[in-house]
Amino acid sequence: GQHWVSRYKSVCEASRIEPLFGVVLRFEKLAGDGIERLDLANMPLSLKTATAIADTITLLPELMANVKAIDLGDSMLGDEGCDVICKALKSSSIEELILRGNNIKQLGAISVASLLKENRTLTKLCLEWNSIGLFDKGLFDLGEAVRDHHSLEELDLRNNRIGPQAAASFSRFLLDNHCLKRLDLRWNHIGILGGKALAEVLKSNMALIAVACTGNDIPDDLLQAIESSTLRNRESVQMREEKDTLLKSRNKQLESLSSQLRTQSTHAEELKSVLAEKTKEMEETSAMKMKVMEDKL
Repeated sequence: GQHWVSRYKSVCEASRIEPLFGVVLRFEKLAGDGIERLDLANMPLSLKTATAIADTITLLPELMANVKAIDLGDSMLGDEGCDVICKALKSSSIEELILRGNNIKQLGAISVASLLKENRTLTKLCLEWNSIGLFDKGLFDLGEAVRDHHSLEELDLRNNRIGPQAAASFSRFLLDNHCLKRLDLRWNHIGILGGKALAEVLKSNMALIAVACTGNDIPDDLLQAIESSTLRNRESVQMREEKDTLLKSRNKQLESLSSQLRTQSTHAEELKSVLAEKTKEMEETSAMKMKVMEDKL
């Protein structure tokens, strides 16, 4: 972690800001090798500090390659802080990003969408407890980025003030996404309109295996329709996994049998060679005895 701390302190010095003690402690926990998680959660970060963290990440690409998860939950980044962090992570190989409770609105959502368009390694994204649903543009860009992403499997949009029309618009982007498996939309304001749109999309989407919608004033029949679709998908996934397991087991057995046959074939060739050699020796010995007998006669 000393490389991280040293770089962070030098960035702060160049920016004429005081290094945040809590950030230093978190950077110290990074070992520098193996798969790592950078935990910067539960520390209010000013824009200057967020920028210093972003610059540190950008300046240490080799060490950053080992960091697969970053937790910036409840850091009060705001839109501007979110933007500098997202820009720093565009060329990273992180797989999980937590931005829970950061007062992210339209501009921050657009920044996250821009990150998704360039970073192709993210599998989990948590945006819980923000205000992304307040503005159509931010949620639209985010939905568009999710639609075109090919590694994102889990998206958490709990408590984001997403209304019925915004939910309906976002749902349509799920029609062409075949990667996202889990979507959490609890405690928004999706209502009947958003619920209908989501249920309709799930008739065609075969990838989502879990969609959480509690606390959205969605009627029970729509909730049941959503659950039925995700259950269908879960069963389909289970069948594919069982089929893959059977195929792998069969292939393993075939490989084992093939190996045994190759071994037996090798042994057979060896035995054939030994037999030929012994036969030749017996013939030579017999010929010599016959010659001796003939000479005596």
